[in-house]
Amino acid sequence: MFFLQLYFFLSINLKILKYIIAGKDYKQLIKSNNLFTSIITDNINEIFFEEIGDNILECEGDEIYLVEDYREDILNIIGEIYE
Repeated sequence: MFFLQLYFFLSINLKILKYIIAGKDYKQLIKSNNLFTSIITDNINEIFFEEIGDNILECEGDEIYLVEDYREDILNIIGEIYE
């Protein structure tokens, strides 16, 4: 059960991040999975902090913004996940 929860945690966060990078509507994805934007933002930032050394997302209300300075770094890391 733990690995299933871990997989869901990582996959939903990654999917939301991809939506944000692509400019897709991530809000419906968050809502349909009963999640909160601030928690998703914190989770994704925590996942990437060790590699990037900073927050890659900012949350204001129900909006999540990508810190554009890290776009290429994020894309490189995401690419490594699928290699």
